[in-house]
Amino acid sequence: MSDNKTSAPTEPIALAARLMGLHPRLGLAISQTSYRQLREVSGLDYSLIDYQGVFGAAIQFAIAWWLDPMRALSAQAELLAGSLALFEARCRDDEEFRACQPAFAKPFLDKAWREDPSLAMAKDLYALCAEWALAQIRHCASLSDHDKQKLAFYTRQLLCAFAPTNVPFINPKVRTRALETGGESLVDGLENLLHDLEQGSGLFPIT
Repeated sequence: MSDNKTSAPTEPIALAARLMGLHPRLGLAISQTSYRQLREVSGLDYSLIDYQGVFGAAIQFAIAWWLDPMRALSAQAELLAGSLALFEARCRDDEEFRACQPAFAKPFLDKAWREDPSLAMAKDLYALCAEWALAQIRHCASLSDHDKQKLAFYTRQLLCAFAPTNVPFINPKVRTRALETGGESLVDGLENLLHDLEQGSGLFPIT
């Protein structure tokens, strides 16, 4: 008998039943989390995040862009030019270009992010846009150094949260495991997330 460490995929009907059973818990967890976050944003509950300060800095940044349309247009043209240069470099298979990746490309350690053309382009576009967004904050003259640091810090956290590596249907490791288990690994992950949210009474788990 062969020693196969990979368990057989769960029957689709049983997996669907597990998923349906999570719906009530998911709805309750979302409502609790939304309520908790709303109280923190409004200042009713204590929060480690300075929501008022972050929102104030973000509003100043948005107003600065609105009052200087030429600067905003120039910044968007710069992003477009960078995107076109990225496409051109990928089409030419530029080795020198791949060796000069920005800091936001570092979390993409799986070789599939380099070898798969579509994943490599998604990674490079994400890194380009993330670096561009942070550069706009650094170069905003209407923000103080303190506000720049604050807004850049929380923008970086948001960018990391929305990285392609955190999208299950894009991440190559997650996709491979989901195919191997017939989707059971995705349901397991959802159950773990729900458990953490329920234990935290609406707080997002941070590890």
